Amino acid sequence: MAYGTSALAMLDAMTAHHLDGDRRLVSIDPNQATDWDDIGVRNVQRAGYADSFTLDRRPNYLALPALVAEGFEADVVFVDGWHTFDHTFLDVWYADKLLRIGGVLILHDFTMPGVYRAARALMAHRDYGHHREYEVVRPRVNRAVSPARRWLHRRRHGFTHVVDASAWARTGMAVLCKQSVQVSDDWAHYRRF
Repeated sequence: MAYGTSALAMLDAMTAHHLDGDRRLVSIDPNQATDWDDIGVRNVQRAGYADSFTLDRRPNYLALPALVAEGFEADVVFVDGWHTFDHTFLDVWYADKLLRIGGVLILHDFTMPGVYRAARALMAHRDYGHHREYEVVRPRVNRAVSPARRWLHRRRHGFTHVVDASAWARTGMAVLCKQSVQVSDDWAHYRRF
């Protein structure tokens, strides 16, 4: 959660679309108090969004299963956690369980290898496509990701049938839309990713 800027943007969007009355934003940050002195929480409170916001201070590997167990459903999941493959894959695996069909999964720092591979694993085993409206509005090229863009172009062959990886490299984010609930009948199902 850090300073709460992403949380505030999401809460603003919920309010603009009149979703704040029946929706809530759940942020997961076990370090909000220790590393950030609760500045993100205070910023959300100062903006008047305290009633639409919940902070879970547990690590993702404890908080996400608890949300699934309580039956929480999400329209949007924004993943910007620890960027190793294992942590990111855990985040996207649980995000898939939480998202409604048509829900949006946003992966921040997609150009980092662990995040990129976790997205590929999810898309190889679940029915996700890139979010069309996001592709229409293309932000300016971020020169900071040019080495990552070259890295993605070398690996683009694995994505050509699913998404345009070069568009993701321009933003540093992947925006995926859950198409359906896809579970294989084959208990040993595996696709390369």
